[in-house]
Amino acid sequence: MGAKVLGVIRGLGTTYADGTERMEIHVKLGKAKPLPHAMNARIPVLLDITGTLYQGGVRATPNNLYVWICPDITTLFSERRKLAHTLTAAGFHKNDQVCLDVDGGSITVCAAN
Repeated sequence: MGAKVLGVIRGLGTTYADGTERMEIHVKLGKAKPLPHAMNARIPVLLDITGTLYQGGVRATPNNLYVWICPDITTLFSERRKLAHTLTAAGFHKNDQVCLDVDGGSITVCAAN
């Protein structure tokens, strides 16, 4: 059984060619212990967003007070996707609070109720 961590979907202020704002999921550094992360490294994770699995990454740097799920993801068939498009299709929006159910290197993204 995994640990639950609260995160927030954050817009990055830049957009893709289709006009969609780039997004990440941020978790305050003090609350991020259950997330697999290391300073100055991208740690690979398996993301479950509404039952579909993606390969993603978690990063942290000393200059930020948060750990984040990176905006680029891939399907299990190595097809590139954008976290923003996937979250939007799942009904999430910028600034939504989300629950991350962390079980080792697997993270399930759920609505925070």
